[in-house]
Amino acid sequence: MSKLITSQTGGEIETFYSAPIIDGVTTVSYGDPIKDAKKVNKMENSKNVWGVLAIAMLMLAAAFVVPNASAGAMLYVDGQGDDDLTSFGPAGGEAMFMAYAMNLGDEDYTGVTISASFDDDSWTADQVYFESYMDGDHGNGTADLGPLETEVYDIVMASVSIPETAENGDSVTFTATFDADGDLAAVDFTLVVTDWVAFSEDEAQSYEEGDPEEDCATSASCNIYDITVINLNEADISNEITIGFAGADEGWLVAGDDWDEMNKTATLFGMAGGDEYNVSLEITLAGVNVPASSDAGNATIAFQAHDDNGYVQPFFIVFEATVADFHKVTATGSGSQSVAASGGDVSWEVTIKNMGNTGDNFDFSFNTADADAAGWSTTGTGSDSTGYLDWKGSGEASEYSFNVAMTIPAGLGAGTSHGFTMSVSSSSGATAADQAFSATVNQSYGLSLTCSACQPTKAPGKTADFAFTITNDGNGEDSYAVVVDGPSAYTPASDAAEVTVAADATGQFVVSAMVPTDKQAHSQSGDITVTVTSEDGATSASTTVSVTTAQVFALAFDGGAKTASVAQDASVSVVFNLTNSGNGPETVTFALDGAPAFAGLSAAEGVVGPGQTITVTATIAPSADDATGSSSFTVTATGGSGTAVSSGTLTVDVTEKSTGGGDPDTDNIGGDEDEGWLPGFGLLAVLSALGAALLLRRR
Repeated sequence: MSKLITSQTGGEIETFYSAPIIDGVTTVSYGDPIKDAKKVNKMENSKNVWGVLAIAMLMLAAAFVVPNASAGAMLYVDGQGDDDLTSFGPAGGEAMFMAYAMNLGDEDYTGVTISASFDDDSWTADQVYFESYMDGDHGNGTADLGPLETEVYDIVMASVSIPETAENGDSVTFTATFDADGDLAAVDFTLVVTDWVAFSEDEAQSYEEGDPEEDCATSASCNIYDITVINLNEADISNEITIGFAGADEGWLVAGDDWDEMNKTATLFGMAGGDEYNVSLEITLAGVNVPASSDAGNATIAFQAHDDNGYVQPFFIVFEATVADFHKVTATGSGSQSVAASGGDVSWEVTIKNMGNTGDNFDFSFNTADADAAGWSTTGTGSDSTGYLDWKGSGEASEYSFNVAMTIPAGLGAGTSHGFTMSVSSSSGATAADQAFSATVNQSYGLSLTCSACQPTKAPGKTADFAFTITNDGNGEDSYAVVVDGPSAYTPASDAAEVTVAADATGQFVVSAMVPTDKQAHSQSGDITVTVTSEDGATSASTTVSVTTAQVFALAFDGGAKTASVAQDASVSVVFNLTNSGNGPETVTFALDGAPAFAGLSAAEGVVGPGQTITVTATIAPSADDATGSSSFTVTATGGSGTAVSSGTLTVDVTEKSTGGGDPDTDNIGGDEDEGWLPGFGLLAVLSALGAALLLRRR
């Protein structure tokens, strides 16, 4: 069992702890005051023990506080080696230890001795030389220290000779046993055989989390620690001694002139006899996952030394770091969301995370003024607290999550956006950037397409224009692509490839198609398809239009002025040719304009097909009673369009009747010889015109 001993002097309580009792022998340690004294003597024993022993004694004298003595003498012992209760030495050399005893009882000890023993029979007690600092008592294997009065202590140096045959890495337990009038107490030391030793006497250093500065000496997140390597031999050693990184909490970086970052080592390539080398390391707090010392105690960064002969130093070189409190908080999950034009609900999962290195409590609140003014309702937006959140490296224990939502009404224009904000803070002064939550109405697409005057009639060579109107039935401005497809002979095309229309507005464009010059009257173009597509690429509308070929009326008589001579009681015929240069059949009526009563036409009307010619004959037959002399007149042809054309002027000279006897002469003027004589029209012209008319009617 451990034995707790306390004493009170000047209002301060000192606490001491005794080690467990082993085989009837009690090993005792005296707490922090003694520890401070030990540190003064640490590692120096192997170099110049007696040189520093005076300082150690002064500190021991100041540190010991004698508790109220109980009845009888009370023996307490402790010790110190190079590292705690361990010392080091080379083969053929020495290892130094310090053992001390104190009488905490109220009676004196009349006689105290100290003796040596090993747990290895190959080591003997006479390898140990004891010498008391108090009275100079000394001896090999054992020493008589004399009486030990109450409240008095003695310090004994123990020098252990190491055999030449010992090998690096050998270890033995050396026990120094005090016998005070039969009261036994022992200190167990460990002796390690080695040519060298690496250690550090640096105390814990302070750190603040933050961005490291380039110069470690001026950075609050960086400190310099020293590791000292000593050649314990008077002779040179050729071993490569390597100090390697042994471990630390996440978030520490090691650098230095001697430090190999890739291998995380510092290596010494041999040492001169009795030499020592100081390895300086820059140790930086990178701030990833290192808790504050107020929460988790000091952080530790450990190193271990070894050489290339396989010897590994049996203890870690441990640096302590005191990490200051650091407060920080983040909030995630906010942002903008989209909502359909039909409206609906949107929601967010918000997470507040403690990014500090110690626990904290955060308050959060919302500003919903913007959403409220727009009539958009919110839920989960009341003020609240996260409660206690652990430091950032604790996982889910450092986080607090909750949900907020917002309802958006239907019928809003595309791009309409509103929302709210969240603020987070703590009493420690940590705040998160204000978080913004918003929703934006998506664009909906819709259209209708109409056409006015979409069945036009145009003459060959003329252009038909179709006026189209697009109505934007969506909730936002849209750009519509226009595509026209139809018979290539009509070269259909739009005057705009794209038409942009605001929401609930209209836009116009014109599609044109030109009638080919060879088209017959009343012929159809076929379907001209017009398609408009929204900018979403999916919403579209189509319609078809067409154009009818108008009839072109173009009648004309051939030739110019004509002349004829006829005697009384005789007759003469004059043939007139009428050509239809239009694109459809014409029904024409004929009349004489300005003719004398003795003139007449062969027909009153006729039909002439496109590109065809028909004839009409004017007959002049004056009687004996008709006056002689000249008269002029024309033949008029009136087509189906109501347009009349006139022939060239016909001048007829009526002469006196001949007295020579016989029948009067009849002449044919102006007709074609191959047409023959017909009263009115030539047969071929009539048949051709009728055929054309019938064909057109059938179409």
